Amino acid sequence: MDRDAAAPPFEVVPPVCWKVARGVAAAGGGMILLAALLGLVSPGEGVVGTARVLLVFVGAVTAGVGVWLRPDRWEAWAIGGAAAVVAVFGTPAHWDSFRLVFGVFAVVAGFRLVLVLAPPGWKLGLVAAYMLFHFAGIFCATTAPAPTPWLVDQAYLRVYNQYLQFIYMRNAYHFYSPEPGPAALLACLVKTENGTETTATGEVRKKYDTRWVVMPRRPADVRDPLALSYFRRLSLTDRVSRSSMDFTTAGAFEKTEVRTRRYKLTLPGSDPYYPLHPTEPEFAQYRMPDPNASRFLIPSYAQHLILEHTPNAEAAARTTLKMYRLEHRTLPVEAFIGVGNPDGVPTNPYNPMTYRPYFLGEYRLTSEDPNHPRKARVELVDPQADMLYWLIPIMPNAGPGADKKPFVDHLSIHAGHAFDWSQLR
Repeated sequence: MDRDAAAPPFEVVPPVCWKVARGVAAAGGGMILLAALLGLVSPGEGVVGTARVLLVFVGAVTAGVGVWLRPDRWEAWAIGGAAAVVAVFGTPAHWDSFRLVFGVFAVVAGFRLVLVLAPPGWKLGLVAAYMLFHFAGIFCATTAPAPTPWLVDQAYLRVYNQYLQFIYMRNAYHFYSPEPGPAALLACLVKTENGTETTATGEVRKKYDTRWVVMPRRPADVRDPLALSYFRRLSLTDRVSRSSMDFTTAGAFEKTEVRTRRYKLTLPGSDPYYPLHPTEPEFAQYRMPDPNASRFLIPSYAQHLILEHTPNAEAAARTTLKMYRLEHRTLPVEAFIGVGNPDGVPTNPYNPMTYRPYFLGEYRLTSEDPNHPRKARVELVDPQADMLYWLIPIMPNAGPGADKKPFVDHLSIHAGHAFDWSQLR
């Protein structure tokens, strides 16, 4: 038997009859039209409102099926676009987000209708024009932060803001432009009283179990291949990074008593001794959180961590927690590749001196009802602590020897327990 080489490898499925597809799309449009008419009679949120929602959604799906059956027909897109326009008015007012969605569906159907009717050359031009429009919007989002060119500002506010907001492509480009801000971690020293001990001199003193807790931490908080769980937990620390506006200028800062208390600790011979950071402006080394963070967020974080890292309510009552916000500065390119460094060696991006630890306070649980420890509230051990909300400097060691670190770790000195910087990598 001779083989016909020109025969197709499979049978081509014929398209659905246009009358069937038109009937399905028209039926969906009819249900949406009925919902719009009911809205004219009873625009409220009662039983009629619920019926309108059901009619609109069932009608939208039915009309969509009709378009899907014959996407090659411009009439199908015309019916689908008309149904989407009617759905904007047929959807109850309190479902305003879905009104917006149906409006976008109408625009998409109109664009597709033009593509079906246009010649091949015009189709290519229209698609290219849309791609240029889309990427120009992303360009506007990246250049929108101040200082903004006038033309970009007008295009972003009048055209692209709503478009990018709907497809959720505005936030990341806008947030990380023109330079991403420093990320921050929370490092907390959990300190639980555990009996007493006798020193070599016969002195009896309290004994403590201590441990550092870092949030978020890799690889423990990397729970998916793209590490989205880790980066989303960074937003927990971002919420407590917002500072009160009362101390953001040098003039306002100099009038406060916190500067006087802090300055006493910088004098030679003071105990304890915490110098100011040599490269940071003095007024920027004090970061008092905004009221929402200091009253609610930070205490709630402290309460969670104390209860999470103690075995029972009795241990939680004997536990205090020192909290530090570690602001990680991004290295300049010159330091990263070693250009300009005295020894010519590239700087490690995880070098402890690239972190700026801010002390957020020492907290403890207090509970009026011992039988319900989970209802305990949290309070500051010392609301007048000299270093509260101040930058704890990590400074280069002026004369490091073979057995000394190249930096002075004032964070470990302030906490009273050595901090392992390698765990931040």
